[in-house]
Amino acid sequence: MTLSDSLISIFVLVIISMLVVGIFVSYYRYFQIEVAHKNLNASNITALDNISTWIRGAVLVVETMDINGTIYTSDSDTLILELPSLDSQQNIIPDIFDNIVFYRDTVNSNLLKSDILLGTGSNRSPGVHLVANYLDSITFNYNDTSFPVINKVEVIISSDQTVHGKQITLGAQTTVKMRNK
Repeated sequence: MTLSDSLISIFVLVIISMLVVGIFVSYYRYFQIEVAHKNLNASNITALDNISTWIRGAVLVVETMDINGTIYTSDSDTLILELPSLDSQQNIIPDIFDNIVFYRDTVNSNLLKSDILLGTGSNRSPGVHLVANYLDSITFNYNDTSFPVINKVEVIISSDQTVHGKQITLGAQTTVKMRNK
């Protein structure tokens, strides 16, 4: 084998190696984009399911309330609900109510959180809970402008994530009727 044959062999090997690495890098990027799609979709579905469950069980959309030291107002990106309190056997406690607020986190606006204020004797899990991450926007639309009359809430959520410079945005929405209204 001559020197020129060796150089041609090395050149061909380098080209083949570059093609293999290029294919691997492209596949890895595609895989990360698909994982981001899955994460965004799962976050949206979980958030809508969680919020819908609370809305169905609510008796009232509350206009303004102090929940655990923070004053919230129901509007297009904040929802406060009043629900019957439940005891340890999941029975309704008469004339006692829990309140939950869904809001965008003030420190990290990509997080949707809930905070629960318990009525006396309630057995629900109190405090702040993460509802969704990757949040781009959340919109609550009410079927009436008078809070005591509201019995349907439309929830529109959009999540986004940037992967390898590509912006991925997914949205979801639902309209939920309050069963206890």
